[in-house]
Order: sequence, then C-alpha cells, then structure tokens
Amino acid sequence: MRELRRGLEPLALVAVLARRWTEIAVVGAASVAFAIFVAFALQRQHNYFSTAYDLAFFDQIVWNTSHGRWFETTFVPYNFFGQHAQPALLAFALLYRFGAGVQTLLEVQALFVAAAAVPLYYAVRRFSGSGVAALMCAGAFLLSSPLHSALDFDFHPELMAFFFAFLALYFIAAERPLATIVAILPLLTLKEDMPFAVMAFAVLLFARGHRRHAGALAAIAALWAIVVVLIIMPAIRGGSGDLTDRYAYLVEDSTLFTLSP
Repeated sequence: MRELRRGLEPLALVAVLARRWTEIAVVGAASVAFAIFVAFALQRQHNYFSTAYDLAFFDQIVWNTSHGRWFETTFVPYNFFGQHAQPALLAFALLYRFGAGVQTLLEVQALFVAAAAVPLYYAVRRFSGSGVAALMCAGAFLLSSPLHSALDFDFHPELMAFFFAFLALYFIAAERPLATIVAILPLLTLKEDMPFAVMAFAVLLFARGHRRHAGALAAIAALWAIVVVLIIMPAIRGGSGDLTDRYAYLVEDSTLFTLSP
C-alpha cells in the first residue's frame, strides 16, 4: 500500500497542477512583475533620475512625520495635509522609525501594485467562472502601459488603491458585503478624492442587493469627504484645497435651478 501511494503521488501532483495552473501562473506573474517593478524603480533612483516632485517631496514628509513633525514640508507654505489628505503615510513613517528609507517607498508601492493582480484574478474568475479569462485580465493589468507610466513617476500612495479595490471586488463577487467594506475603506487613507471610488463600491453593493451595507459605506465615505475635504484641509491650508478647486467648474456660475436634476 505504501508503494502504491508513493507511485500515485506524482500523478496527484500533476492533477493538482493541471487543475490550478492559472492560479500558479498568476502568482508567478505577480512575483515576476514585482521583481521587475522594484528593479526599475531602484535603478532609476540610484541613477539620479528621481525628481523632487514627488519622491523627495514624500520622503521629506515621511521623514519629518517619523521624527514627530507630522506632515511638515518645505515644498509648500503650509502643512502637507492641507494639500493632500494621505494618512497612509503614517505607516511609512513607522517604517522610517525602524531604519527604512526612500527605497522603502518604492519597494512597498511595487509590492502592492504587483500583488493587486492576485485579487483581480480571483474576482474575475468568480464573476466569469473562467480561470483563463481571469489570468488574461490579471496579465493585462500587469502589462498596462499607463500603470508602468505611473510607476515610473516615482512614488504616489494612491497607486496602492488597486490592491484594495480588486480585493473588494472579489468580496462583492463572493457576496461578502462586510468584507467588501473592510477591504475598500483603506482607500480613504490614500488620498482625499478616494471617497468617490468608495461611493462607487457602495453603488455596486446596492446593485447586488446589499442595501444596508451599501448605505453604511456611502455614509462613511460622505462623512469622510465632508470632514476632511471641506473642514480639515481648508482649515490647514487657509483656503480651498486642490480637490475643491479641481471640481469648482461644476458649480461655477450655477444656480439652484441649474444644479437641480
């Protein structure tokens, strides 16, 4: 019996590989992508192709925060939180306290972007029922030229949003509304305009029949936007922030009548 079991083990392994080859492939593709993204990012930094906007900008903010000067910067005449609300930088500040440096920003960004292909694969497979289609979508994401251009533009915390968005998408496909909320809420810490993306997931939850969870998620996103964008940021900056200026054209020269649906 023992000899028979030993003889069947290779066949069982082949069967598992044949059944789950797309899963293995997407993990492999994500691993290779991470290695490439990191290599190019660090090579760019080592060859002095990095720019003050925005790698040095974020490096200074994170370093100051790690030393108790929260979100201070010399790049703008006010605290950085008045320009962009990105509490996620606090996690990097903690890493800086343990000896991390500017390379860590690039490495963590590459890790989150590459890893995002995995939840994307599982989300598409859940929706479509096809592992091949899911693998193709994950591969298309990793090979996306706009994604590479964004990675080439040094460091921006919002690039990590792909991982959380795709993870939330998988939980929507799996009909797990509470897990969807937990997965998508970190987006709010990445940039002040992320409540729009969170609202979109609230709409998806509503469309899937999870109305109570959709209402809770929408309320959280709206409250965050009101407190952060309309109160905290203007108070720090001494005026309207980038986000309100960017969308000001929607209400310029408008009346109550023209804004009504």
